[in-house]
Amino acid sequence: MKFKIPEFYMIHLRKHLSLAELLMLKLLIIVIQAQRYVQLGKLASDLPLPITYESRRKKIQRFLMLPQQTVEKIWRSLITDLLNLYFHPTDSLHIAIDRTKWSQFNFLIISIIWDKRAIPLYFELLPKKGNSNFQQQKAAFTQILPIIRNYRIVILGDA
Repeated sequence: MKFKIPEFYMIHLRKHLSLAELLMLKLLIIVIQAQRYVQLGKLASDLPLPITYESRRKKIQRFLMLPQQTVEKIWRSLITDLLNLYFHPTDSLHIAIDRTKWSQFNFLIISIIWDKRAIPLYFELLPKKGNSNFQQQKAAFTQILPIIRNYRIVILGDA
């Protein structure tokens, strides 16, 4: 299977990951795309490395636990680079806030709407069933304000 991460992402990821870590990320993405599951045991079974199953499983675990792989260090800085590259401070950013349920998990998600896509800026697992409240939404927005404060903002939400 041929796979290529877009150059914009590669430039960004090279700032945060070593060459070996970047290769591991590419391998994991290839396996996830081909097999369409995200279970550690199954990923370890299909990871194309010439080592034992247990070694592959531990390698994936170590990779996922790397301290530089956090939402703050990789994703938020990627979004900041994306905004700086594609948006001017006079542009309006359309920001959507929504609560969604995925299986038994309840999430509050704030996304930028761009090119008919919603790109997550922030997400959090809600500690309860049902909708978020204003305090939770306000706290979530304080997390992304440093990223979006230089732009005009249009907030989209539902009841």
